[in-house]
Amino acid sequence: MCTSDIMELNHDVYNDDTLSHSYFYIDRSVSAGIPDTISGTSEFEKVELPDLFLGKYAGKKDIIVLRVNGDSMNRVIPDGAFVVVNTDISVYSLNNDDIVIFSDNFNYSMKRFVNDKQNKKYIFKPDSYDDCFEDIVFDYSNCSDLRIIGKVIMYNVSL
Repeated sequence: MCTSDIMELNHDVYNDDTLSHSYFYIDRSVSAGIPDTISGTSEFEKVELPDLFLGKYAGKKDIIVLRVNGDSMNRVIPDGAFVVVNTDISVYSLNNDDIVIFSDNFNYSMKRFVNDKQNKKYIFKPDSYDDCFEDIVFDYSNCSDLRIIGKVIMYNVSL
């Protein structure tokens, strides 16, 4: 099929068998910068996502969708993008450089995760074109308020 064939496709054809699932959409932005408070809510909107987009995560109940606010991760995920987050994870299932949403005393942020076992530290690293952002570091002995909310499994941005 060449480009001219694509342009001549019948756009009236609609496949009603597309599989999708609904996921919780948290109408609050997660900071990709300095950790920021996300005000609590007990009511969540739902958003429908095609299974094709989520692949092996399709239909999982522990998926949430959030919007990103900030530039500390803009080499990978731009400001304003939507992220899809798997919340069914533990710190032990994460790999270094996974992108996570974390909370420290209810201040939330999105960064790359590093488990520095040698120095007994959790490090959350920005991945930005702007070098003003700094690592956020927690000693194993001083992280009682630290929570890993989930691992980012995909993002979407409108061009």
